Amino acid sequence: IRFGLTAEKDAGEEFFKGSNKQGFDFYSFHFFMRDFKWLKSLAIGDFQVQFGQGVSMWTGFRPLATGNAIDVFRYGKALSPYTSSNEVNYLRGIATELQFGKTQYTIWYSYRMKDAILSDTSLDNELYVTSLQETGFHRTIKEIERKNNYSQQLTGAFMQYTHRVFRVGGGVFYSHLSYPLNKELKPYNQYVFNSQNLLNASISYNVIIKKISVYGENAMSHNGGFALLNGLVFYADPLVTLSAVHRYYSRDYQGVQSAAFGESSSNANETGLYVGAEFIVNRYFILHSYIDYFHFMWLKYRVDAPSSGYKIYSQLTYTLNSKCVMFFRFRYQSKEVNEATEYYNQIIASNKQNYRFQLQLTPISSIQLKSCVEYVAFYPNKEVEKQHGVLVYQDIRWIYKRISLAGRYALFQTDNYDTRIYAYESDVLYASSIPAHYAAGSRFYIVLKTEITPRINMWLKVSQTFYANKNSISSGSEEINGNTKTDIRLQMIAKI
Repeated sequence: IRFGLTAEKDAGEEFFKGSNKQGFDFYSFHFFMRDFKWLKSLAIGDFQVQFGQGVSMWTGFRPLATGNAIDVFRYGKALSPYTSSNEVNYLRGIATELQFGKTQYTIWYSYRMKDAILSDTSLDNELYVTSLQETGFHRTIKEIERKNNYSQQLTGAFMQYTHRVFRVGGGVFYSHLSYPLNKELKPYNQYVFNSQNLLNASISYNVIIKKISVYGENAMSHNGGFALLNGLVFYADPLVTLSAVHRYYSRDYQGVQSAAFGESSSNANETGLYVGAEFIVNRYFILHSYIDYFHFMWLKYRVDAPSSGYKIYSQLTYTLNSKCVMFFRFRYQSKEVNEATEYYNQIIASNKQNYRFQLQLTPISSIQLKSCVEYVAFYPNKEVEKQHGVLVYQDIRWIYKRISLAGRYALFQTDNYDTRIYAYESDVLYASSIPAHYAAGSRFYIVLKTEITPRINMWLKVSQTFYANKNSISSGSEEINGNTKTDIRLQMIAKI
């Protein structure tokens, strides 16, 4: 049995006053019990559900193409407690997972208030949701007015049978909004969900045939749209692993809460083929590579015709010993986008190349050093000169008894936002940070973790970004008059 309470406020949100007289802007409670006879798990409060390959129902992060040949295969947890401070991607209600022999049954119900812009401009004078707000920010008057403006009820059932060499499951998922969606439809988005009720049904499977693991999920929405994802992993040799994933998401497929593998942010209007490989060359070298081709059958935002693209990735890792690891990574992406002409937009291919070298050293068990340099080259089209970007950073991690300290100092220089470079950062527990480095400047952060008692842990993160060629940062409600941005995060977890 486990339970917990999370309280969070963002910078600029009121605290014990105004719109947040109750204190924090966001509260999350979870109670989770598991492995009690035939009751495999029970969740009350906030929780997550994950089924199949995420084609129809998956709360959590969307997977990206990866060089590891087996990372594209996903094993859904079915039911798990929600412990993050993210205010968007979770369910709230009750869920249970039952197991009788080799068969598992999962049933849940969720009721959540969500943020949106409402309008009654339609002819029948009824309220409609014209725009969803999923930032989690409630700082300004407008953001506060949009808070908890509508509700979503989500329910579903999933059954799965597990055998020694195969697993098969099927589920039905239903969503109901208190007000119907009424987005402004344009040619590129005319097939998106724009109603009040949505129903999905899906079937997933995983079969192991000697050295081959075959898996997939096929789903359908009640409007007739469908989504197919099927893949395999071939363990050809202890030193060689191959994988392939094919997906076809029809332009009118509408997932209840989909987060399957793909290039688009939504699992619709896309077909593609991913092929990846892992080669263990010898005791020192490992090579990861993939190529991913994708095609969009219909228009997309700022792409006024069906379009295509592909990605190529390769990473060679050298491990001298447990104290010295380095890798060189190459990524190439080609994607078609609009280019304005005198009378219309034409479709052209824009290309981007990334090169990264990273060295990790552990001179002693309590200290780890990581050095990294990345270069990006962007080719908007044949008539525009190549654009560049460079990022260099140094990490250090130090552990001493109940205290751990992680820090980074980074320098960056890019021609524009198109040549931005992302870099993962350490953060407080259950939070993630992958900031974009662009323009010219520097950034540092320090994350301190201390174990106050065996049951109480505290995290503190301080980060600051300096821009050498700016007089202001961001715009609107987030605008900062100056060239320096500082963030502070404090988190404490107490285990009872």
